[in-house]
Amino acid sequence: MVDERTGKRYQVQVSEEGTIRATDLKKITTGKDDKGLKLYDPGYLNTAPVRSSICYIDGDEGILRYRGYPIEELADGSSFLEVAYLLMYGNLPSEAQLADWEFAVSQHSAVPQGILAPTIAAAAYLRMAGRPPVLPSSNLSYSENFLYMLDSLGNRSYKPNPRLARALDILFILHAEHEMNCSTAAARHLASSGVDVYTALAGAVGALYGPLHGGANEAVLKMLSEIGSIDNIPDFIEGVKNRKRKMSGFGHRVYKNYDPRAKVIKKLAEEVFSIVGRDPLIEVAIALEKAALSDEYFVKRKLYPNVDFYSGLIYRAMGFPTEFFPVLFAIPRMAGYLSHWRESLDDPDTKIMRPAQVYTGVWLRHYMPLKERMITKAEDKLGQVSVSNATRRRLAGSGA
Repeated sequence: MVDERTGKRYQVQVSEEGTIRATDLKKITTGKDDKGLKLYDPGYLNTAPVRSSICYIDGDEGILRYRGYPIEELADGSSFLEVAYLLMYGNLPSEAQLADWEFAVSQHSAVPQGILAPTIAAAAYLRMAGRPPVLPSSNLSYSENFLYMLDSLGNRSYKPNPRLARALDILFILHAEHEMNCSTAAARHLASSGVDVYTALAGAVGALYGPLHGGANEAVLKMLSEIGSIDNIPDFIEGVKNRKRKMSGFGHRVYKNYDPRAKVIKKLAEEVFSIVGRDPLIEVAIALEKAALSDEYFVKRKLYPNVDFYSGLIYRAMGFPTEFFPVLFAIPRMAGYLSHWRESLDDPDTKIMRPAQVYTGVWLRHYMPLKERMITKAEDKLGQVSVSNATRRRLAGSGA
């Protein structure tokens, strides 16, 4: 490497994985007062804080694998609990191991507690609906049990539609893991401080709740509703190209190709619609995708449908309110969070995460007594304490 500031040459070791250790750059300085070169990487666009064997993504080729298994194969032949076992323990279970695992989960016994998230989620859903909670059944699959708790109304003989349960299971598989996304990174960040698993999971779910992460499929539904009909798509496309409109569900930080999960979900939508009825917005979505993928503006920028483009339509068709969409994301992603938490405990390179910063503030100034301070109008405006309307209302009364 050549430092253009000084002309000095430095040798930095590159691993077989194509990485360098960021601390190796600290030797690149301009003098003794220089603390060394830092990587400025807002949003961690090209920074790898961990080494992981859980999930592999090739965004250019549109590849997603869990522990080496292509996501398409898992979605086609596996179950969510089998995938959860794979993610957490590294290999697909044997028939006996899967039976023991499924039994342990159904009995809420000695399993990682995050896997039991559907029971909590179902209770929250029923509370929203003003209905009493329903205990899970030990005779149903993972996804069947979730739908049973939502829809049985206390009838112990109720059984969810098996095709809908399978569709939900596939959605859970597709959302179970996606390497160092925002919420998983939050879980590992917290885990590095030695917190218990519940705190790490709570922090991850907090990050997932953000509209840019777990709320993206809701934004797609809103966009499709605003477009309204296929006839309005050309004007919408032009609005996006002129930066007057925003296209939700297209493009991804990692994928520069068609998100492999989106391909599976698009096919899955037709299966769900054949049972519960066709959502009219699916026609708008399909036409919008076709228009975008045939437009040079989107092709040149490698903008393709992502996992959120069709998933919201399925959830809505199945009767889930939009405010529940992040919960449906969190239930399966617990498997990924727990896998990363376990991996971080066994990783000898794990250190408490403490990113560096690039300081941009005032370099040095000295304390001045209060009465001697002169405040400019700009500083006065920045230092104003905000007052809520409720406080103004109270202060407007007598005796306040």
